[in-house]
Amino acid sequence: VRMLSRDAPQGFDGQDLRRAIASLVVTLADACPEAVQAFRSAGASKVLLEEGLKGDGADVEAAMWAIGAIDGLDTVLQAMRASGPAKPKVLVGGSAALTSCAFKASDREELQKLPAAIVLLLEIITNPRDEPKLQRVAVKALGCTLAALTP
Repeated sequence: VRMLSRDAPQGFDGQDLRRAIASLVVTLADACPEAVQAFRSAGASKVLLEEGLKGDGADVEAAMWAIGAIDGLDTVLQAMRASGPAKPKVLVGGSAALTSCAFKASDREELQKLPAAIVLLLEIITNPRDEPKLQRVAVKALGCTLAALTP
């Protein structure tokens, strides 16, 4: 978290660093529930939202996935609505994060949030912008989200 919140280099090297950190966060969060709590306590989602979404490449996609791994569906949807229209990579990464969030949705509260994800994903699919893989990733996320709602 400290590495992201410091003045990380911009440009290609900065993108690589941000992507590597976000990927590490996802790996640790998936492997260890205690890591999720530690990341939350350290304010990782806030830093990822502020610093991780600065770029315009794979680093932004990885940051969105990490945000989903730490904070879940609500934060991903908020970031997609807030930054997505101007930054297609937020939508790509957010759609990938939604796939994971939908797959992990197990309790009633999480499942009740999935229809909002479906609406957003349908909007993305019908208007994929100029991002080549956005529609494909959104369709996959839609399928996972619908499957999560199936009894």
